[in-house]
Amino acid sequence: MWASAEVTEVAPWVVAAAALVSLVGAIQGLRRGALKKELLELISTTQRGSDESQNAEVQRLFTDLEGLSPISEPLSSDELRGDWELVWTTSAAILGLGRPGFLKPLEDQPILQFLDPQAGVARNLEFTPLGCNRVDASIVPLGPGQREAFVSRLDDFLLFKQGAEEKPGGSYLPQAEGLEKTTVGVRFKTFTLFGLIPVPAPENATGILQVTYLDDDLRLSRGDRGNLFVLKKVSSELSA
Repeated sequence: MWASAEVTEVAPWVVAAAALVSLVGAIQGLRRGALKKELLELISTTQRGSDESQNAEVQRLFTDLEGLSPISEPLSSDELRGDWELVWTTSAAILGLGRPGFLKPLEDQPILQFLDPQAGVARNLEFTPLGCNRVDASIVPLGPGQREAFVSRLDDFLLFKQGAEEKPGGSYLPQAEGLEKTTVGVRFKTFTLFGLIPVPAPENATGILQVTYLDDDLRLSRGDRGNLFVLKKVSSELSA
């Protein structure tokens, strides 16, 4: 007796739908690549954002790229862990725009942020003429009910914000839906000034950081003061 094989026919609409999904994905990939290239080329002329003349166009590209993130749950992605170099921001405090020259970040040295969401640790690092400033912090996925608890409250403490005009903490709060997949609450632990002077952070030294775009070498983030950040990946490990 010969065994008979049943052939299951795939409905034409299923084939058409799969082809359409594939086409949309390809178009989004091309659009993402073009936006990313345009964004990086534009910000390369702005001294990390110190030159604000291109801000409107940078922010347009930033927002457009946010809508095309290939990773929808960045906190659970291995791509997020690593050292990231800041290449552009709207934060006058991080750029050191209000500080005297000897306290400003050196233009020929990177401003770095290390994130390891699985271990719950973060570190910011900048280099000044007097030495490196380092900030160590713990990070946790942020639940909807924790937003107010982690709003930035560093105005009267952090030397690095000297002379900078920034919006108050809570000026931007991420939407509650899916918050724990994209956003961390930050609790600062220690500020080390000029590589020599460790200063314990006060209990209310907190902040919120949302990852709004992530791929293998680029990250876009928003802070709760309303600042925007563009960072390029340097290493999957601490690089400095």
